[in-house]
Amino acid sequence: MEASEQELIRRNRASLMQQTSCTGLLLANLDNLLSPEETAILKNLHEKNPFDASCRLYDIAITRVGGFEILKFALKNSNQTGALKILENGENPPNPSGVAQTNNQVTPSTNPDWKNLVVGSEQCKVAEVEKCLSNSASASVLWERLPDVGRTLDYPESDMIVTQVMMGIKTRSQFLVAILKNWHANEDMKATLGKLDQVLRDHKLNECAGALARTFQARPLK
Repeated sequence: MEASEQELIRRNRASLMQQTSCTGLLLANLDNLLSPEETAILKNLHEKNPFDASCRLYDIAITRVGGFEILKFALKNSNQTGALKILENGENPPNPSGVAQTNNQVTPSTNPDWKNLVVGSEQCKVAEVEKCLSNSASASVLWERLPDVGRTLDYPESDMIVTQVMMGIKTRSQFLVAILKNWHANEDMKATLGKLDQVLRDHKLNECAGALARTFQARPLK
């Protein structure tokens, strides 16, 4: 995909997430873009969280040669005109209903302020963040780099993580919870998802950062 096409998708990402639904018809028209394994993953995600599936689709598409035109072809053939117009015109067509055009499925409202949510607050509980990261596709890489993440977030027992996990004293998930709680205790209102997102990306944990975005950006505004 060309850099200009990737930028158009990034600029209109939230609108595209709302206007795209990974239906069977759409996926059937993406066989030149997706592997059978990726198609199966998206079908499964769509059943559990349609927004998450749409987000993952665009994450894949921007890495593929010819992905932009294939997306337009599939959107046209599945009659998803809202997303198609965004890709063709580079802007979000009016749609006050919040419903993906040409299908009957309501997609979640996006939360543009998700990066300002404080980890450990009622709107962003530590347990929810831990579950999101532990279930991400790159969780195994996160576990390998957890001591480094802990050091970045000033967790005092970071050097003991590997040893204590091997000895069965604590699990990696328990250490992740401890790291996040300690960070919140130290930073209070400064311990935001935006800062955690950047820490994860600094440690090359982009998929984990993406999982946070997909989870918390999809939550309706309150």
